[in-house]
Amino acid sequence: MKTAFAGIFLLFIVGLSTLCKGNDDICREAEEQKGFCLKNHNYQEIQAESLRQCYMKCTTESSCHSVNFLTPSKQCQMNLATHRTKPIDFTKCQDSTYIENVSRVKKGSTNWAPGHSCKDIRQSEATVGDGEYWINPSSSGKPIKVYCDMTTDKGGWTLVKRVIFSGGFQPTNGEEIQTTDYRIQLSNYSSNLHLLVTEGLKNLRSDIGFQQFRFYCRKATPGRVFHITTKATSLGEAVVQYFTGNTSVPPQACDSFTALPDDNSTLSGECMKWGHPTKNTWGKNAWGKNAWGENATTPENIKMYKRLVLWKSEKHAVAMGHSDYFCDDLTKDGSDGDTWEFYVR
Repeated sequence: MKTAFAGIFLLFIVGLSTLCKGNDDICREAEEQKGFCLKNHNYQEIQAESLRQCYMKCTTESSCHSVNFLTPSKQCQMNLATHRTKPIDFTKCQDSTYIENVSRVKKGSTNWAPGHSCKDIRQSEATVGDGEYWINPSSSGKPIKVYCDMTTDKGGWTLVKRVIFSGGFQPTNGEEIQTTDYRIQLSNYSSNLHLLVTEGLKNLRSDIGFQQFRFYCRKATPGRVFHITTKATSLGEAVVQYFTGNTSVPPQACDSFTALPDDNSTLSGECMKWGHPTKNTWGKNAWGKNAWGENATTPENIKMYKRLVLWKSEKHAVAMGHSDYFCDDLTKDGSDGDTWEFYVR
């Protein structure tokens, strides 16, 4: 079985290298599909001596999305669509070889042209706004579809976790799906239940090299938005180091973050009050009795979600997991539409 697979793979590589010989930058990722064609989308037919010549002609045409090359007649059919956009018209055709014009394909738009991260796609100027894109953080050959925010604060943000209350549903501790596999987490960003623990966040940073966090939450009651990004400075880096498990020293709060324009929270303007018992710090550094007099302990691997920010005396906090969903308050109740999001860049 392995021998047969190796033979097929070798034939593909040989065909690809023949097609792209001398034009690696133009047709690097082109993939031949022998015995297939795309019907009903042909806008021009020309004669070509080879598949390579047919394909290269297509790359010079602004309207050419793909070609069918008919070997016996050396006929090159140029198409206005691809097998991905018109799958119903993609069919078996004897003596035809189909190939897509990959020079038109934008990074992140398909699983065979993934970006390294949302930031990488944003920097390539291949974006079409906020939405789902394909990335391959570890160059494993197994891309994953993720959500990218390409507009906020110059874009390039990869969504790690999103929780939205709906239909009276609020995730509880027992329903949570904790994982160390960031591929599972990023693919299930909107599940409400998945939670990437510290080890997984550390692995994600190792693979995509993110430098910043971004936190957003909004609750109908008390009617405030908490929306900040950590700075690309040593103080901002200390926050990333802390929540990815590289240090146990609580990072300084003030001057480590920037409040975004829609932030109207009390917490963002009171960084000196953050932390417990140490002030001017992220997180909660000691546990005992919580605000309701209950014994409170939090595993190290979910400390970011349990108490990201806390101003204990005035009962203001931000939390997004382990049964606690606070947004500039310390009230466990919520309403439909209340939202929490966590991004990296």
